[in-house]
Amino acid sequence: SMTGLMGDEWRVERALMSKPFQFGQLRRMAGVMVASAVHLTEVLAARQSEADIDIYPLLRYMTLDAIGLTAFGCDFGCLKNAASGPPPVLPAFEYLLDEMSRRAFGFNVIDNYWMPTPANIKYWRCKRILRGQIIDVIADRRRKLVEDAVEVDPDAPAADFLAHMLQIRGPNADFSNEEAADQMLLLLFAGFDTTSIALSTAVHILGCHPTIQAELQEEVDRVLDDRVPTFDDYNELKFTLQVIKEALR
Repeated sequence: SMTGLMGDEWRVERALMSKPFQFGQLRRMAGVMVASAVHLTEVLAARQSEADIDIYPLLRYMTLDAIGLTAFGCDFGCLKNAASGPPPVLPAFEYLLDEMSRRAFGFNVIDNYWMPTPANIKYWRCKRILRGQIIDVIADRRRKLVEDAVEVDPDAPAADFLAHMLQIRGPNADFSNEEAADQMLLLLFAGFDTTSIALSTAVHILGCHPTIQAELQEEVDRVLDDRVPTFDDYNELKFTLQVIKEALR
């Protein structure tokens, strides 16, 4: 992945990775992110009769769904299957994420990945599930481009990051599905916990400060007027942005 590159190789990969995060591309992806948030509100509305709802796992499901759609063009269906249990990719990903944090801050000799410990056996199994899912998505998208004889325009706006990667390099470019999966996994690990924890913190802060919550609700009601938000509402939701920044701080 890009984290292990230096010099010219790093510059090439950085140019590839940075384009999907430009302002215009984020604007195009806003609708998908909003749709994931709306789905969360529908799940919460269906459970409003419950005395207590643990919102943290639901925010994690929503985040993974949004990343799946914006990065892979794939609906992981985590929120959709929240009641019956998430798809295998979610617990596999969560285990790998937790293991990465545990091993980074508490190294033990038995944590060497080559040793057949129970933790490592589970790690290998979860890694196969997650990488297998991502590689299947990449291979399917690449195959469709070839079968449909799609003419790739590297300057055209892409619907998601994977589409951007295939547009820049072409479906027949000399990079493997494994190499593409490395870049996609980097996005997944970098964007999942950071987003879901920030959202959970914001919800917690609002719950602890009802007057702030009421002020935020007033702004949302006034600006949106009972409609779904768009990217253009960003500059109008000034107090909402302040709440998010405070949560990040």
